[in-house]
Amino acid sequence: MVGYEEAVVGTRIGDVATLTWERFKREFDSCFFPEMAKQQKVLEFENLTQGNMTIEQCAARFMEIGRFAPHLIGIEHMQAQKFQDGLQPRIQNQVTCLQIENFQELVNATSIVEAKQRSLISKVHMNRKKGMPCSPGKDTRKRNIPYVMDKGKGKVVRSAVPVTPHLVKNVDEGIMVNADPP
Repeated sequence: MVGYEEAVVGTRIGDVATLTWERFKREFDSCFFPEMAKQQKVLEFENLTQGNMTIEQCAARFMEIGRFAPHLIGIEHMQAQKFQDGLQPRIQNQVTCLQIENFQELVNATSIVEAKQRSLISKVHMNRKKGMPCSPGKDTRKRNIPYVMDKGKGKVVRSAVPVTPHLVKNVDEGIMVNADPP
């Protein structure tokens, strides 16, 4: 005796022995994903960007909802290009010149770039905490050198007070004003 579920499956998909994986996925989606939900997933995929996700999280999300938009990523290089277009600009700029057309190779390359950038950012933060310059050769400490302002107006204002140009807000009547409170 054939059970209810077997009868429904048999009516819906025919002979299970000849069922392909692709056909099973189509039938499954048509049964459990309403057309409106599919359209929302396609729209979500079209607008997918990395945002605050890591490369690995973004790639997983890309694959998860990308199956609803096979027309956008049916060809390998289209898949890689779509993924690259959604990356953060600081990562995208690093890999664009590589012209990677394989999705997995692109994910691997961008993961390396992301790790290097995180390492660099971490070093900069550590150096700032230690009071060191952010980049080699750049001295960000205040210096005791004269500072010249308003040369174009014929007036020269000098200060032996330790200042840096970004601390000077305005100069009035030959008096240097330091933006930092005493």
